[in-house]
Amino acid sequence: MESNAGDSAVRVKKEPDDTSSNEDDNHVFNTVDIGPILHLQSSDKVVFDVELAIAKRSMMIKAMIETLGEDNFDEVLPLPQIKSDILGKVIEFITHHKNDPMPNGNEKPEMTEWDEKFLKVDLDTLVGLMNAANFLDIKDLLEFVGEVIPRDHMGHLIGGYYQKRSRKSKSRLRR
Repeated sequence: MESNAGDSAVRVKKEPDDTSSNEDDNHVFNTVDIGPILHLQSSDKVVFDVELAIAKRSMMIKAMIETLGEDNFDEVLPLPQIKSDILGKVIEFITHHKNDPMPNGNEKPEMTEWDEKFLKVDLDTLVGLMNAANFLDIKDLLEFVGEVIPRDHMGHLIGGYYQKRSRKSKSRLRR
């Protein structure tokens, strides 16, 4: 996971487990600390240290911080619905867009060339990104994924649906 935002802090570390005592399991990306850090833990126990200002691109996290106060986030914030590969991509997205204005409810954000390249992934990853963006309330990511799935994957989805339906019909005819 690399980011074009070289002045932000994103640190990734695996939780220690009994099967691995290798200290090389900790990976550090762009470790220039600029502001307070928020610790986000994925469902597979990978902890991402993210600059608080970047994490606030998530409206859910922003609301939580405003409610509880910035001083109450020394602990790890578990995100049991989001796997580390998806959370890493979400963090890459919000880090890249950290200086962009927050999307307005009525305005449709404009997808850039970077966004197009970022979203050239398999359908399972797009669905994971959509679920994470929905849970974390990241409107621009949700909007972009919502555009890409029907545009780039609808034929595959429809084809799969009709193949399954056709098999069911054929199995009924054989009876």
